[in-house]
Amino acid sequence: MTIKKPVKAASPVQSPDVSGGVTIADRFKLDAPVEAPPSKGLLPAFIVSLTGLFVSGLLVYMLWKHWEFLMPA
Repeated sequence: MTIKKPVKAASPVQSPDVSGGVTIADRFKLDAPVEAPPSKGLLPAFIVSLTGLFVSGLLVYMLWKHWEFLMPA
């Protein structure tokens, strides 16, 4: 966030209805934060996470079947 400072200083008395507080308030306006564009990596991340979940489930199933096979021995 940056502070905008005018290059040319405004005169303190421009018209009778303008007070000095307005000049000070205008000098220190804050920039609005720049919003980042939405990320387009959501779908690949979702696919990779589902693949990882499937692989871990397959490994658990294989360990369970191997354990069942070895239990009677």
